Amino acid sequence: MELSSKNRAKLRALASQIDATAMVGINGLTDNIVEQVKMDFNSRELVKVKVLRGAGIAPKEAMEKVALETKSTPICTIGNFFVLYKINNKKGFKHVLGLDD
Repeated sequence: MELSSKNRAKLRALASQIDATAMVGINGLTDNIVEQVKMDFNSRELVKVKVLRGAGIAPKEAMEKVALETKSTPICTIGNFFVLYKINNKKGFKHVLGLDD
């Protein structure tokens, strides 16, 4: 999904206000983390993940791998965090970008 720069800016602003829902630890990027992110996308469209310094993977690299696995759109890295976006097609879901159903 291609996002406009205006939409990316809005998502970055929203991401700065949310807490990380998953964490890449000393075991690196595991299947459990990818599954956690997939589950998070069931209830939200914007997911923030923290990458610990000893994880052995850079936040940008982790973001790209998780985005590929979850079929989501990478938004940005902010320090040791990265943010992903995936539109939720559930009926009645309130979209973070205000998209119409």
